Amino acid sequence: MMRTRDFSTSLSFLLLLFLVTLLASSAATQVRSQQQQHTRESSYQLQHAFGDGQWEDCGLLKTRVTEKGHQTSGGKKGFGKKAVFHGIKVAYDPLSKESRAKLEKAVQSDGLYQLRISTTAVGGGKNKKKAASGAVSFLVTSMKASCLAAAKYKDHLNLHFDELGETLISADHTASNVDCLSVSTTHSQLSDEKVTVARIGPTTSSIKFSKVAPAL
Repeated sequence: MMRTRDFSTSLSFLLLLFLVTLLASSAATQVRSQQQQHTRESSYQLQHAFGDGQWEDCGLLKTRVTEKGHQTSGGKKGFGKKAVFHGIKVAYDPLSKESRAKLEKAVQSDGLYQLRISTTAVGGGKNKKKAASGAVSFLVTSMKASCLAAAKYKDHLNLHFDELGETLISADHTASNVDCLSVSTTHSQLSDEKVTVARIGPTTSSIKFSKVAPAL
């Protein structure tokens, strides 16, 4: 009887020890997971120009990205990083009276609407001043202003980021659901176009990532 009681006590102790170890391991895994994830919000400067005009700030491209650590290939020690986009928003500023007049002229004369985006996040403070002074690099896109007008100023951005979702590699800016070639051949219909919209957009977007080739 004593041996049975001792065995039962030992079994209970081992079970309790197993449960404590399991809980501790689970907690440690959660901590490591949290340490390997980092979510950041970034803002990229938008500037536009009409025809051959000067660049002027016109809003921000905002991203929300989570960096996730992952085991490197081959089972080697150490972790790499992978970016996961949770949201992207193109926030155009309202068109001023002067900007609306410039856009209207570009539409009527079949000129260009140019948009450029900073390749790195500008945020505020020093980075914002760098963008204003021209110290920040930009990617330039362009389309016929008449094409944008034909789309009722709705546009789409196809964005290509690096593997970490930090640096913008390339960008394509197009009018939404419009064949720009056919618009160009019938441009005379827009020769008296009046720009009445408050701002460009709404804007849709798509994201692609750069793939880094393995070292030889």
